[in-house]
Amino acid sequence: LLTLSFDRSLEQKAGYRFYRPTFLTGTDQHGILFLALSNRDSGSIIEIDANFNYSSIRRRSSEKIVMPMAAVFGAGELWVTDYSRDLIHRMKNEKNALYRIFAGLDPVGSKGSGQLQFHGPAGICYYKDAFYAADSGNNRIQKISPDGKFILEFKELQSGNYLNKPF
Repeated sequence: LLTLSFDRSLEQKAGYRFYRPTFLTGTDQHGILFLALSNRDSGSIIEIDANFNYSSIRRRSSEKIVMPMAAVFGAGELWVTDYSRDLIHRMKNEKNALYRIFAGLDPVGSKGSGQLQFHGPAGICYYKDAFYAADSGNNRIQKISPDGKFILEFKELQSGNYLNKPF
């Protein structure tokens, strides 16, 4: 069991927000990313290094992230689900800079129930060269290629047993 406590001096840093955390994941540079909701209309991605030192915060980029729920590194990118906007943000690491600079945002999906459409995308993982996104409101999982193309979806686990709001 890991318990984290944060030094109150972090709150004094310009732009620091850690309001309503939703998810944490390791970075591909041995750090930790925390996703958090904001008290405004945009979410935050907070990065700390492996020694729990504050590194950066990203609230704004060329495309606003409103409700980040989950994130995963895969295929050289960071993918973040946006529960409120019904899409997934794809971010490339610019110059190996620990994702401090989000460049080339390329959203995947839109609102709806078709292929690459979402209603409350929640969880996401990367496994065997594909991303799997939990499409909570559509009661399914969508499998997506690293270049953002739809591969397949599944709703039924066994005969008669269907997914119900996967997160």
